Amino acid sequence: TRVLTHIESNLAMMCSLEELAVVARLSKSQFKTEFKNQTGQSSGKYLIMRRMEKARALLANTALPVHIVAKKVGYTSQSAFTRRFSWYFDEPPSCFVSR
Repeated sequence: TRVLTHIESNLAMMCSLEELAVVARLSKSQFKTEFKNQTGQSSGKYLIMRRMEKARALLANTALPVHIVAKKVGYTSQSAFTRRFSWYFDEPPSCFVSR
């Protein structure tokens, strides 16, 4: 729970495996195993999922431009964000922009 809260509170930051293991008070290998057992996915995949879900919600429910949403979910490059978002949802961010 501590780790999930930490990830959620820091979506715009790069959370390293070492940092998350410290938050969980486990070794890196213990953390990787426990995280996968608890969530069914690696911490990296979980972080991407949460970033993409947060980005989709921001695009659909706010008037924020894509480049600001990208920054809010941890992407310094709008093009990198657009590529990841398009890969994740099979549609570009512009399809989710609130109207």
